[in-house]
Amino acid sequence: SGVALPVAEVHISDVYAREEFRHYSYIRDIAAVHVVGEGVTGYARATDLLIDIIAGHADG
Repeated sequence: SGVALPVAEVHISDVYAREEFRHYSYIRDIAAVHVVGEGVTGYARATDLLIDIIAGHADG
């Protein structure tokens, strides 16, 4: 990836419970964080997870 910082993929709805064509992600392989189906609160969760990764506190 050409980005030095970790990337999050966030979907407000559960894309895996929707149409088949929505199941494919172009950034799945490079995203450090995946948050799916948590509504708009998923953005806050993804941000917290990215902060943990950047700070070196990720659980792996």
